[in-house]
Amino acid sequence: MAMGLVLIATIGYAYIGAKTSFQSQNALALIQENARFAFELISKDVRLSGFTGGSSTGGTNVVATPTWDANLIDLFNQPLSGYIDGGPYPTGVTPLRGDTVTIVHADTENDYAISAQDTAANTFTLATWPSSNPPEPGEIFVAADPTHAAVFQVVGVNAVAKTVSYATGAGSPGNGSAALGTFNSLSSAKLLRLSGITYYIANNTAGEPSLYRQRLSHTSATTTATVVNEELIEGVENMEITYGVDTTATSDKSVDAYWVADDIDAGSSGMNTLPGATIQERWARVFSVRISLTMISNQGATVASTGDGLLRKTFTTTLAIRNRLL
Repeated sequence: MAMGLVLIATIGYAYIGAKTSFQSQNALALIQENARFAFELISKDVRLSGFTGGSSTGGTNVVATPTWDANLIDLFNQPLSGYIDGGPYPTGVTPLRGDTVTIVHADTENDYAISAQDTAANTFTLATWPSSNPPEPGEIFVAADPTHAAVFQVVGVNAVAKTVSYATGAGSPGNGSAALGTFNSLSSAKLLRLSGITYYIANNTAGEPSLYRQRLSHTSATTTATVVNEELIEGVENMEITYGVDTTATSDKSVDAYWVADDIDAGSSGMNTLPGATIQERWARVFSVRISLTMISNQGATVASTGDGLLRKTFTTTLAIRNRLL
């Protein structure tokens, strides 16, 4: 009986050890998979920051005073903005912890060729009306050709005439002006949706820390631009972001140091200064973004020897802002 008990105890100990190891390996694999997915989502937006779909020399923004974070529609002046842990944060965003970043760019998922612009009727005519995901009232779009770009809110569509209207006097926030400018290269002109994304950390309904995004959206029935908050990936406990800045007097588009968001706003890291009289000019000196995500295992399982029994691992990636390196 004694030998049997020893044998059973040995087998039980081995089983428990194997089970714990299996759970730890599963948790680590899930953490790594979630980290890869998170970086894929964020990297797409960071690399496209400030992309207009055409002209890279500025443009016209006629959208009236926004009802959310002003940076969400500032495609031409400040398409990238950061916020350090503790805030203040963009309107409608309350992170659990960590840094927050807002990115604006023309969305490359769908683009619609323009065949004509009527500056008197304030409309664009599309070459073909899309059968899926067509423009809707309330959406904010970018019109672009190689020489000009403009941001506006769609206030009306006509699928039969294939027209998109940007007149004033309708919509929220609406268009403060209908003077978008003239698009001379209609053979290559197109409409693209404006993508406005804020990434942050918050608890989901199960109490798990997750990566969230606040996304520019719309309500077509009331022609209103709005935002929605979406959970992307659970198990993201913290996010730290620094920005690669070019501190040379005459920009050479190379990164000299990595600063936190507040230092860029202030124009000084305490040791070096950043050229630029305005916040927009200083953020234009950012050419890469370094993101560190601390991932955590599911709170329902004990898989590590830490105080709370949870496994943690930090992953870091550095992303170039492609649109600024051209």
